Amino acid sequence: MQIVRYSGKGLLLNINTTVTFFSELSSLYSSGIPLTQSLTMLIKTIKSKEINTALVNAHAKIESGQKLAESLYSEGLLNTLHYNLIILGEQTGTLDVILKNIVKEAEERQSLYRSIISKLIYPSIMILTSIAIIPLPEAFKENGSYLRSAIVPMIILLMIVGGAYYIYKNYSEDDGFRRGWDRFIIRIPYIGGIIETLAWIRFCTAFSICIGSGLDIINTAELSCKSLGNRALESQTIYIKRAMILGKGLSAFLAEITSVPSIIIEMAEIGEHSGTLQESMGRAGTYLKDKVTHKLSVLNVVLPIVISLIIAGFIGYSVIKFYMGYFKMLNSY
Repeated sequence: MQIVRYSGKGLLLNINTTVTFFSELSSLYSSGIPLTQSLTMLIKTIKSKEINTALVNAHAKIESGQKLAESLYSEGLLNTLHYNLIILGEQTGTLDVILKNIVKEAEERQSLYRSIISKLIYPSIMILTSIAIIPLPEAFKENGSYLRSAIVPMIILLMIVGGAYYIYKNYSEDDGFRRGWDRFIIRIPYIGGIIETLAWIRFCTAFSICIGSGLDIINTAELSCKSLGNRALESQTIYIKRAMILGKGLSAFLAEITSVPSIIIEMAEIGEHSGTLQESMGRAGTYLKDKVTHKLSVLNVVLPIVISLIIAGFIGYSVIKFYMGYFKMLNSY
C-alpha cells in the first residue's frame, strides 16, 4: 500500500465537524445504507455551506464511479490518516470497521483538545485583565491616557495573533514555510514542549488505530509518522519505511531520533517483543496525554500567580510613586 500525505485543498473539517461527520457516516453505513444514500442523508443535515458543497461534489464523484477516499480527499474532507485508512477499508472490505476506528481517533483528539482549551481559558483571562489593570492609574488623568495605555496593547496583541494566523492560513501549504513554522513553534520555551508532545500523541494514536485496522507494521509506521502534524518532526522520520524494510525494528529507528519521548521507545520495544504493539503504543499515548495535562495544570497555576505578582508589583510602584510625589509637594510649601 502506498501511503499518501494530504496535499490537496485546505481541510474543511475541524475536529468537531470531523467527529460529527464520521459518527453519522459510520452509523448510517453500519446500518446497511449504501454510501451514496448515506452521503445524501448527510448533505441534508450539514449546516455549513462550504462543507455541504464539498459533500455534493463528492457524492457526484462517487456516483460517477470514483472511490469514497478519492472523492472525499479531493474535496478537502479527509486528512492524511483518514484518507489512507479509508483506502485500506475499501481495499479489504472493512470500511465499516475503519469508519468506527476513525470516529474513535477523532473523539480522543477532540477530548484532548477540549481539555487543553479549558485549562488555557483562565490564564488567558488573567493576561487580558492585567493589560486592563496595569494602566489603571492613568484613569485619574483627564487626557484620555488610560484608554491609550489599555487599548493600544490589546490592539497590538490582536494584530500579532491575527497576523500570525493570516500568514499560517495562506502559506501553510508551502512545505518550506510549514517546516520552518513548525520548527519555530516547538522551540518556544515550555509551550513548544507541549506542542511537540501533542504531535507524538498523534503518532501513538495513529499507530494503534492503524494496527487495529489491519494495516501492516511498515505502512503503519510510515502513516503514523506522516500523521504527526508537524513537518519539522516528520522530516526526521522520512526514512522509517526504508529502514524497516531493511530489517531495523521500530524501537531501534525511533531511538535514533532525539525528539521521540523515551516512553514511546520503551513501549515500542516491549510491543515488538511481546507482539502487543497496538496496546503498547496506546498506553504510550495515554501516558503522554497525562503528561500534557499535568504540564497544562502547572501552567494554569503558575502563570496566574506570576501575572498577579507583576500586577501587585506595579500597583505597589504606583502607590510609592504617588506618595513620593505627595510628600515632595508638601515639602515644597
